Amino acid sequence: MDFSKLAPLLGRTLVIVAHPDDETITCGGLLQRMRDPCVVFATDGAPEDAHTWGRFGSRERSAAIREQEARARFLSRYGRRLYITGTPKAEECISASWRNTER
Repeated sequence: MDFSKLAPLLGRTLVIVAHPDDETITCGGLLQRMRDPCVVFATDGAPEDAHTWGRFGSRERSAAIREQEARARFLSRYGRRLYITGTPKAEECISASWRNTER
């Protein structure tokens, strides 16, 4: 496949997805080729239904586990750190990405 047409997407790219692991499902192949990706999750991925998170003891614990899994997955698959929205590094990444798109 010729990736030359995708070159603008392969530099500093902001990827916004709904839940942890959606980045892998939607654009995992491209993430491996990006030089400086920043992934932002719109939610923590922990369901509201106690039936689903019950085995973790609390919704908060389920969310923390989802975050740990996302960080480990991102580092092992893409060799980069993951910045979760709401953290200073994520805010810095998002700001820089928007600055790069302003013309």
